Amino acid sequence: MNAVSQPRSTPILVVLAVFAVANAIDFIFYGQHLYNLAALIGLSVAAFGVAKNQTTALNCGTVVAIAGIVAKYI
Repeated sequence: MNAVSQPRSTPILVVLAVFAVANAIDFIFYGQHLYNLAALIGLSVAAFGVAKNQTTALNCGTVVAIAGIVAKYI
């Protein structure tokens, strides 16, 4: 894939990476709750899916990340 046909996914990749780092900090320093770990893994897999243009990884990561974030606030 050359630079012309490559989609502009850099902003969403940066957002996913920032949220993954925030959940990693929450998991490591503030209690080691499983919902933080689930959100961290989900956001990391979603970021991988965006970076490698893998829709299956993006969808699976999104589902896990949403489940982790919902579990945090319910």
